[in-house]
Amino acid sequence: MTSPFTARYWWGKKRDFFLKCKESCAAPCASSAAMWNSMWSWKRRHRAMLIRDAKGNEFLEIISVEEGRADELFSPITHCLGVVKLGDRYLLGWNQYRWDWEIFGGCREEGEPLRACMERECREELGLSGLNWTFLGLMRLKLTPGYFNPEWHEEYGGLYGVSLPAESLEAIEKRRVDREEIGRLAFYGEIKGGEEIAPIDEKLLEFWK
Repeated sequence: MTSPFTARYWWGKKRDFFLKCKESCAAPCASSAAMWNSMWSWKRRHRAMLIRDAKGNEFLEIISVEEGRADELFSPITHCLGVVKLGDRYLLGWNQYRWDWEIFGGCREEGEPLRACMERECREELGLSGLNWTFLGLMRLKLTPGYFNPEWHEEYGGLYGVSLPAESLEAIEKRRVDREEIGRLAFYGEIKGGEEIAPIDEKLLEFWK
C-alpha cells in the first residue's frame, strides 16, 4: 500500500512540473528566443570545417556580410585574399617563403580598409590597379600557434574575386613588383603534380566562378 507521504511527494512533483510548464508557456517569446540563440551559437561553434591544411589550420566557413559593416561586426579581420581568373583559368603565385602555390593577398596595415588592402596587395603582387574586385564575404579561420600569436585562435579575412581578359598574363608579368615573395605565376590547371598547392587557397577557388 502506498504511503500517504509517498503519494503526497509525487503529487507535489507533478504539481511543480505543471506549474513550470504553465510559467514557460506564459512567456514563450523570451524563452524561445533564448533557446534558438543558444542552439545557433552551438551550431556555429560545432560546424564542420570546410578543409584543414597539413599544419592544422582550419578554414571553417565563408560569412556573408556587407563589406562596409565587416569590421563593425567581426574581429579581428587580419588580411585579405583575392581569387584571380584570366578568362576561364585561375591564376596562382608561387610563394618562395612557404614553398607552395597560393592565391593573392596579404595582411592589413593598421587602420587600412579591407578593399584598400586588397588593392595594395594586387599592385604589389600583380602590378595591377583599378580592378573591379567583388567582395565575396569573410573567411573564418582557426589557426595554429605561430609567430604573431602563440595560441590557437580564430581570425577573419576578407575574400575577393576578379575576372580579367585571358591575355592579361603577359602584362602582369611585366608589371608585377613583388618578385621576392611571389617567385612565379602559373595557371591552376597547369601546375605540376610534385608542387604543392595550399589546400585552403585551393578550396577558396570554388567561391569565384
